[in-house]
Formats: sequence, structure tokens, C-alpha cells
Amino acid sequence: MEVVFFADDEILVLRFAKELPLGEGVLSMKFNGTLNDQMRGFYRRYWFPILEQLFCHLHFHWMVLKRGT
Repeated sequence: MEVVFFADDEILVLRFAKELPLGEGVLSMKFNGTLNDQMRGFYRRYWFPILEQLFCHLHFHWMVLKRGT
């Protein structure tokens, strides 16, 4: 796998050696940085009322990816 980071645009590109199969999968990463509250990129969220816990979220929505933001 090749990893390319564009710091100015805050974009991380993962290129795999072969095409990934369709369906569900798991992507695991280590993160060292600041989590923001801006609902953009890698950010923290609280889930209420079911579970009062903090979790981190990375939004991979196709419309967001399409417009490049």
C-alpha cells in the first residue's frame, strides 16, 4: 500500500496494490494529532442519549469526496 499526504489540502490518499473487493471492510489506523469539533475531517463526537461516550469520526461521504472538501 502506498500512502500520500497532501498537507496543504489535508488530504490522505491510500493506494492499494490491487483493487479492493466490493462489500464491507475494516480500515485501522493510528492517529497522532488534534481532534477538532468542526464536523470536517477527523473529528470527535458525543453519542447521546443511548451511550454517553466520546468517539472519533472520519466522514467518507461520497458527495464530500466528489467535491474534494
